[in-house]
Amino acid sequence: MPVLIQELLEASCIDLSIQGKTDTEAISDISAQLEGKKGVRHFIKLREDILTRERLSPTAIGNGLAIPHARTDHVDRIVMAVGKLDKPVLFDSQEVWLVFVIGIPRSLLGKYLALIGAFGRLAHDQLILEKLRMATTAKQFIASFPKRTLGS
Repeated sequence: MPVLIQELLEASCIDLSIQGKTDTEAISDISAQLEGKKGVRHFIKLREDILTRERLSPTAIGNGLAIPHARTDHVDRIVMAVGKLDKPVLFDSQEVWLVFVIGIPRSLLGKYLALIGAFGRLAHDQLILEKLRMATTAKQFIASFPKRTLGS
């Protein structure tokens, strides 16, 4: 069950200039892009679920990437917001510059596992990470992903 990260991205949920100074502030600022979006049933509870999950098990996965996320009843489909930090922020002692905030319905376990796997592969793809780092528009950011499943 392949998952293409770029198919889950919406330009309106990509902010390439986040000012957050802490992991919690960055997650809150980035997740704010999901408020009122299709698929989000209850934004405040979604954000609380993501922040709670982050406190229990930090989501920095290496090479400046973090994927704060939650399997939750507060979304109808996978939703995602992205933030590129102006200055790296510490996520559990790891410097992070790129954050994908994700809400996933509890019922989508297979897609959840596939998506987390895709992010694991992304964390080791220096070419794509550099393209993402250099992107100055949401359109460029989305176009930085290959037209295939990561790792295939």
